Amino acid sequence: MKRLGYILAFITTLTLSFNQASAQKGISTPNLNSAGSTMFCNVFIPNAFTPNGDNINDLFEVKHGENCQVLEFNMKIFDRWGRLIYETNSMEKGTAWDGTADGKEVLQGVYMWAAYAKVKTLQGSQEIEEFKNQGTVVVIR
Repeated sequence: MKRLGYILAFITTLTLSFNQASAQKGISTPNLNSAGSTMFCNVFIPNAFTPNGDNINDLFEVKHGENCQVLEFNMKIFDRWGRLIYETNSMEKGTAWDGTADGKEVLQGVYMWAAYAKVKTLQGSQEIEEFKNQGTVVVIR
């Protein structure tokens, strides 16, 4: 029996928008900087990576926009049985998941992640927002 499999990889960008409510009119309006553009903090979490040592897309790492400061962060990665295989409290370089668990390469497949972040915009009103999300990441070898 032949087995045919497909791996579909998509890239997802989560945009956290910071809005300021207008007390006079009771509506929500975008918080604008002096140039007139909307203030936001982009949090980017890929849903696939290839930890094969070619220095291209070898790490599963969360990135954020430059106009944003991360105050708190936690990310956990689980295998298909729900076993915690990786956890980090930092978005700094060198803390990304390299596709290993207990010092061994994980198998190609789908893994679940759960993330929490508290971020502050560095321009305008410097609002603080919390972000909680979960999703999947595909390890492609």
